[in-house]
Parts: sequence; structure tokens; C-alpha cells
Amino acid sequence: MKILRKYASTDNFNSFSSNFRKRRFLLFLDFLKNINVENPKIIDIGGTCNYWDLMNKHHQKEIKPVVVNISEEQLKNENCFGIRGDGKSLSFIKDKSCDVVYSNSMIEHLSSLDAQIEMVKNIQRVATFCFVQTPAFISPLEPHFLFPFFHWLPRKVRIKLVSNFSLGWFEKCQNQLEAEKLIDSIRIMKKKELKLIFENAKIITERYFFIPKSYLITNLI
Repeated sequence: MKILRKYASTDNFNSFSSNFRKRRFLLFLDFLKNINVENPKIIDIGGTCNYWDLMNKHHQKEIKPVVVNISEEQLKNENCFGIRGDGKSLSFIKDKSCDVVYSNSMIEHLSSLDAQIEMVKNIQRVATFCFVQTPAFISPLEPHFLFPFFHWLPRKVRIKLVSNFSLGWFEKCQNQLEAEKLIDSIRIMKKKELKLIFENAKIITERYFFIPKSYLITNLI
């Protein structure tokens, strides 16, 4: 639903979604104190350099993480060290070479539970701590298509919808193959799955009006 874009847009720093991110970042800064490491090495999987620029200015910080993104466009910023790469495998990052892995709304863009498990294994391989956020399956509003209950619908129905309508951040698909590829590119995770694959991490449920919105998984606490 395009009408919801202004509330969900992260391009607008004062949008509903951006306000959630600002509060989450403040929580991250607070949790970061727990590791007792001066100038911790942080890697952001699937993030953007612009995000860190905005957050640093807003919170008056000078955190400079390594940002990994498959899109080179998202890495163009003189205040950021960016690596164009696959955030799923992290094969170019050495074991325990970072202190913290940070990730906002990335893991659900892997198409299968096996791929999501593989990403978590690599997160645990390259860093001691994690701060990962992902939309909650139990949330009634799917955040990519901005359509109520969309992710609860059968796959065939979802394919039919994106084949006939522009939804959320996506224009109407032009053919069946494009629709199937789009639907299969996003897999919203359940809390029980996150508990299973993120061992020894706490899961915090972020809410809006008492309704679950997303999950924050961290062992920084």
C-alpha cells in the first residue's frame, strides 16, 4: 500500500520507521558499553554508509564500521569503509576479526531457512557479539509489501497479488517468473526459529501500540 510508504520510509529521518531505528541505535550504543572494548571493530551486514552517517550525526558519535552490501551505490560515502560483497557468506572476513556484527533487516532477504542458518553461523564465526534486527512473523503488517497479513497468505496468493498490483516498495511484476522470484526472495522469520539458531542470545520484541513489529537479537546484554 503506497499510502504507508511515508511512514515506513527510512529515507525520511523523521518517519515512523526511522524513529524506531533511532531508538534501536540508542539501545545499541548502551549495550556496546558492556563489552569493555575501546573503539570496537564493527561490521554492518547489508547496511548503508548513509545510515551510519545519519546516526552518528543524530547521536553525536563517530562510529566507523565496515559496511558490507552487494550494492556499490550504498557504499559511496567518504566517512565509511565499505565492502561490496555477499553478506550471507562473509567468506572475505577472517574468523573473530570483528567485535560486533550489526545488521538491520537483512536476514529475512535470504530465501530459505538453511541460508539464514548459514548467515548466522558466519556472524558467529567473524565476531564475538551480534546486534541483529529482523521483522517479526507475528506482525500483521508485512514491511516490504506494506500489505496486512501478506506474509501469512499462501505463496500462490502472494504471487497473484504482486502479479496484479504494485505493493509497498515494489512495482507490479511483469510476468510469473518475476513474481515468483520476488516472493521467494523474502522470508520473514518466526521467533522460535531465531531462538533455535541464535544460541546464547537474547531476543527483544520491538512493538508498536503493543503489537509486535520486529525482533532484536543480541548477546551484548
